[in-house]
Amino acid sequence: VVARTSRYRSLGVDVERTRALDEAVASRISVDGELDALPRSLSPLILFSAKEAFYKLQSPLTGVFLGFRDVRVEVEVEGRFELELLKDAGSLHRGQRFGGQYHHGERHVITALALSIDD
Repeated sequence: VVARTSRYRSLGVDVERTRALDEAVASRISVDGELDALPRSLSPLILFSAKEAFYKLQSPLTGVFLGFRDVRVEVEVEGRFELELLKDAGSLHRGQRFGGQYHHGERHVITALALSIDD
């Protein structure tokens, strides 16, 4: 994945093989209410992948380790999600929101976020 540095500060992409996510794992990676808000037609694997993509976006910028419970993901059925940062991480601040996109296919779940220069 590439982007012009004149337009984007960072990118985050994650690809997972489509599979069932164990309930115990799903509960460990989610924050309160996150799984309940997930449309039933979608897998918790999208939450996992979106959080992984965000980590890949923010880590080179901040150098901060963020865990799965440091962000909240709201998934829409139209292939979009919004992620909220739940704690400060370098130049990124608690409450800051990031929009991303996902593809939930038969073989793969793909999530992506981009942080523009203006963000």
